[in-house]
Amino acid sequence: MLFDIRIKESLKDLFDRDDEVRRLRDSLNEPLIIVFGLRRVGKSSLIKAVLNEYAPNNYFYIDLRRFEESGYVSYRDFVKALEDAINARSRSRRLLSILSRIRGVSISG
Repeated sequence: MLFDIRIKESLKDLFDRDDEVRRLRDSLNEPLIIVFGLRRVGKSSLIKAVLNEYAPNNYFYIDLRRFEESGYVSYRDFVKALEDAINARSRSRRLLSILSRIRGVSISG
């Protein structure tokens, strides 16, 4: 749906973003990718659509917009946001396998 205001999660829902999709796709193996731009231009849609297409089980999407009003994000708040992102994707066996190999991380359930 092109004119739906919700974040798009599929490449077929993006319009005229071929260059940005290609550049982000080609950067997926980089250790850090920064996507920036004006508000409401489709950054989140671009990121989620590309990740869902090219790395469907290899990412966490952490939406920190809930902290926009505060001057900083505390460690506790960030860890909670990370936990929420992990729990939202907890159905991925591969992801759980990777996480369980990290020292200090325990997986339950």
